[in-house]
Amino acid sequence: MLKIYEKVSKTQNNLLGIVEREKNKSLIGEEPCLLCISAQTMHPKSVFGIIREGMQAARLRTTEEIGAGYDIKDFPVHFLGMTFQSDEHYKNPGQELAETQFFPLLEEEGKRLTEEQVKNKFRNINILTYCNGTETYLEAEKQTKKRMEELGYSQEEQNNILSQISVVAIATMSDVSEINASCTTFIDVNDSEIWTPLIESLQERLEDGQKKIDQLPISLTSKICYFNGSGTHSIKEYLLDSSLAKAPICISIICSLNNSLHNKKQTEKHPYQQDNMFFNTTLHYYNKMKISPEEIIKRLDKSVEYEGVTPKSQEVIELLNHQDSLCKTMYYLQQENEYLRKKEKRTSDKLDSLVSTMSDTLPKDTYYDILVKGIGFQIPAGEHIETELGKGKK
Repeated sequence: MLKIYEKVSKTQNNLLGIVEREKNKSLIGEEPCLLCISAQTMHPKSVFGIIREGMQAARLRTTEEIGAGYDIKDFPVHFLGMTFQSDEHYKNPGQELAETQFFPLLEEEGKRLTEEQVKNKFRNINILTYCNGTETYLEAEKQTKKRMEELGYSQEEQNNILSQISVVAIATMSDVSEINASCTTFIDVNDSEIWTPLIESLQERLEDGQKKIDQLPISLTSKICYFNGSGTHSIKEYLLDSSLAKAPICISIICSLNNSLHNKKQTEKHPYQQDNMFFNTTLHYYNKMKISPEEIIKRLDKSVEYEGVTPKSQEVIELLNHQDSLCKTMYYLQQENEYLRKKEKRTSDKLDSLVSTMSDTLPKDTYYDILVKGIGFQIPAGEHIETELGKGKK
């Protein structure tokens, strides 16, 4: 079973700032969104974490960093995540993602939509995948292509439509050359958990070119950005300020979201194409000008603009951070209180069971003696210990 979650502002009534959306009201394809697909879709904690990292890549304020100062409350993009548990209908998340979220965008009232209509819907879809999450998207795209063929879309129409989905894939072994979406894949060539012969060749390319980071087009719509990183297999590692990958990842996300926002507001639609100018400039900063990743992120945050929304002031950001901190504290206190309540109930149930067993099996004088001297049991009001013990079994 697939569940779609959206990140919203934290409040007293929603301390985590997460809401579950009905599958038929997920907004995927209808509004600009960034769907973040984790490697572990069965664990909500992992899913909520990758949504936060998607926000971080878009340079929104999170509990981890201020970014460019944009806040989720009035931001015109929906940040989504998904969990999945297999059932009798669906055995993998990609299949259900396709059938419940992508298929409905292809037709209305049983009639196939035109190529332009579907392209406009698919341009609202921006995807961030980590590790095996890329396989989930690949399966969803594969199933969507099958459905498009059944509806009579030509191969050219299929390619044009799917190219309007933007995918940023991080630390994956998947064959991204098979992706029809506009995809940028980020690979740390020292990450042994995703080693393939391709990565070995990418290591050699960096050494031969004496570069820290570079890119390789692998299809008309897909490229790999590979770099000499720490080798740690973690999306958090890719998004550290010190990571060579952080700024290019952020640029890829920002450009795709801005394109979605433009198409939502303007009559004249702009099909999505990867913006290589900012990307190439960043790689030049690293390799030729030797500017540090931290400095590039600072420059990026000062220049980020989103259509129709403004960043918050420093004073407002501090208040929002304080509010989030209070919500986090309240959440952990609630969790601790719930744990203690359950622990107390378990202890009470065990004691009641023990007392009941003693009452049924022991002479009453022994029973009361154990209760009074052992656990401080109080004799019923108006009775005396001698009287109660005198009622014991003979």
